[in-house]
Amino acid sequence: MKSEKFDPDVNVSETQIRSLLYDCKMMAKLGAKAVTIDETEKFEAQHVLDSDPDTYWASCDGDYPHEFTVKLQKAVAISGFLFMQQQTDYTCMGHIKDYRLYAGTDGKQY
Repeated sequence: MKSEKFDPDVNVSETQIRSLLYDCKMMAKLGAKAVTIDETEKFEAQHVLDSDPDTYWASCDGDYPHEFTVKLQKAVAISGFLFMQQQTDYTCMGHIKDYRLYAGTDGKQY
């Protein structure tokens, strides 16, 4: 990785670098689907999983809370939670106010 303009003190392999990056296709690989009764036609819940900074989910107007469920094809171990705020609105409208994360395997008990 050394070059004329880059001379690191430590050699880092491509594998080590890749291990630090988020796999933006992970939710698609898991067959994840986002479900909610609180969405608009243009800003559907599935946008929360598409890793596209130009799309987003917008809930219908109304009082909090707004919620969605992520359904997976099978149970998986989860080691963290990562989200990206809406990138197209600099007034902070559409930013997440608060969140709670629940997990379960039967869709009823969390």
